[in-house]
Amino acid sequence: MDARKAIAEFLKVDLANVTVHVTLLGGGFGRKSKPDFICERRLFLARAVGAVRVQWTREDDLQHSYYHSVAAHRLAALDSSGKVTAWLHRSAYPAIASVFAPNVPGPSADELTNGASDIPFDIPNMSVEACPAVAMARIGWYRSVNAVHYGFAIGSFVDELAHAAKQDTGDFLLQLIGSDRQVDLSKAGLVAPASNYGATWADHPLDSARARGRAAGDGQERDGRGGKLRAARGVASPSIAASCRTWRWWWRSRCSPTGPCWCRRRPSRSTPGMSPTPIVPGHRWRALITAMSNTL
Repeated sequence: MDARKAIAEFLKVDLANVTVHVTLLGGGFGRKSKPDFICERRLFLARAVGAVRVQWTREDDLQHSYYHSVAAHRLAALDSSGKVTAWLHRSAYPAIASVFAPNVPGPSADELTNGASDIPFDIPNMSVEACPAVAMARIGWYRSVNAVHYGFAIGSFVDELAHAAKQDTGDFLLQLIGSDRQVDLSKAGLVAPASNYGATWADHPLDSARARGRAAGDGQERDGRGGKLRAARGVASPSIAASCRTWRWWWRSRCSPTGPCWCRRRPSRSTPGMSPTPIVPGHRWRALITAMSNTL
């Protein structure tokens, strides 16, 4: 439907006269839900005979796409006797809602449950805070959404804590998870009533015992709540299973912080009904991250 609306607006025709043949999503991971490339293809079709295949170069993809939100995190833990007794996680990144309403100042409480306030760590004192941040480019909330930067920040911080304690990261994670228990985040006041995808915490609990397991079953097998997990097709290392969300990603910039910027060679693109894509050189990303860090 979004693609049909975009094409109808782009060609200034009635929506009823637009037909889109839906294909399998493939490895889109959310990018194919943005219809800008479909409008580009339709523009080529108006000047060609027969089918047209549109394939972006990697440079096109990096300069004119939708981007995962830039984020800055600051974490602190108080550890006076070899144990983490307090946890402070302060983050700043553009909210999902800012894509549709630019006046939204920062992340909502629900966004914090996507990897920040729902971590199954047995820490008596925990504070998760969000700071405002303004998006400098079009945001595309792809696979895993906020869990990308939350997982990276928390996983990196736990690595630093384990290193300071001279412990193995996997063993340190198991200590943070603590004893087997079900964590009711709603009673702790950490999540909104509408979270957990509308399910009750009794039906779909955050169970630390599951995070400690080594095996992961497929959708047709018993998930192991309240009992020993079955051996299944997928097997994860205990450190990965314990951390729940620990992904790392690296982003390299081809822009010089002080010299000429190759990103400015191409004009920005825009899609009907959407804000134009600005050219955002790498050194400007670094400046933005620095500015966001200063607000934490």
